[in-house]
Amino acid sequence: MRLFSLDRKTTATAVIAVLAALMLVSPRAVDAQSGNLWRIDYFPNTEWSGAPVHTDYDNVIASNWRNAAPGPFMPTENWTARMTSQVFFYAGLYRFTLIADDEFVLRIDGMDYFDTREQTQSGKAFVLDIPLTQGIHAVQVDFRQFTGQAYLRVDWHFVKGGLQPPEGTVDVVSIVTRYGDFTRCIQQGLHQSHCFEADGTWGSPTLGMIQMEPPIIVWENCAADAVQTRRIPSDGPVRTGQCSKSEAGWFVK
Repeated sequence: MRLFSLDRKTTATAVIAVLAALMLVSPRAVDAQSGNLWRIDYFPNTEWSGAPVHTDYDNVIASNWRNAAPGPFMPTENWTARMTSQVFFYAGLYRFTLIADDEFVLRIDGMDYFDTREQTQSGKAFVLDIPLTQGIHAVQVDFRQFTGQAYLRVDWHFVKGGLQPPEGTVDVVSIVTRYGDFTRCIQQGLHQSHCFEADGTWGSPTLGMIQMEPPIIVWENCAADAVQTRRIPSDGPVRTGQCSKSEAGWFVK
């Protein structure tokens, strides 16, 4: 039974209205809870390995699985999930808020900005300010659940635009040397020893040597043990700095 019908004139009018509405749509800076489409892949292991056994889609990252399995063919313990989305941002500073039980990694455009794996930070809320350029950015959140309760929430909001680093600072979000990737230490304010990887060659620094160093204050590629008079921190007083044996930055000598 036909419940309604449209004549050609009515149909054409409706199509024109839809096309006009679509033409008015433009990219906008959005919060995580404003309708981004997230693909969520679930893995029945703790290493995000192999093909996902279940895939879901959602407009937010705000889940409380409690003690239940997150989806079909998934265990209730020792599993992982990977959330990915392509998000438009205006240029500016964005404040990310994240809380998880058990662990998570936040990646933007392939770079790790925060990583709580093996940091015993389950259930702790984190706030992180990240400067972003205008355009589409690949945002990825990796979640890992071992035992007990499982929940994850990720959100962000626009703080300000037109970012200009303070005069004299070194605007660094990532440092990689032959002794490791120090991005996580920069983002989480950790001592350089947490990111150091010994290469085992003769005369190269060991983990114990790095642990004996003061913490890096100015992150910057440099020559190991070099001494330089400079501002430390980079917008602070002029002091004598020494380059870490990790070659990732300067501490006060």
